[in-house]
Amino acid sequence: MKTRVVIVDDNLSFCQSMSFMFEILTDYKVLVYNNAVDFLTDYTLDWKGFVLIDLLMPTLSGLALIEKLKKLNSKLYIIAISGHADTSIINNVLQKGADDFLLKPFDVSKFLEKISSVAI
Repeated sequence: MKTRVVIVDDNLSFCQSMSFMFEILTDYKVLVYNNAVDFLTDYTLDWKGFVLIDLLMPTLSGLALIEKLKKLNSKLYIIAISGHADTSIINNVLQKGADDFLLKPFDVSKFLEKISSVAI
């Protein structure tokens, strides 16, 4: 079974570029959602892999989604992403349940190296 990578971000161009990158450079199964509500509609507890969650999204924020996934005991490795964050925001996100945090834009090769080192 292919490793699942889920991207939840309202920035369509970011989603397209990340999806393209994963499809070209890896054999991961990529799913893209442009908001947290649509993701939660499809999500089931048996999903394993990684989820990249943008913190700033309309309707349901990334932080609220992270908290919801933690309450559900999700098996997904949660990586919070944002273009705007300081140390206090990053610490708060990690305390609320994210497994990692990346500031956009991030180095793709370092990102791929990081996720390949996490056993899923």
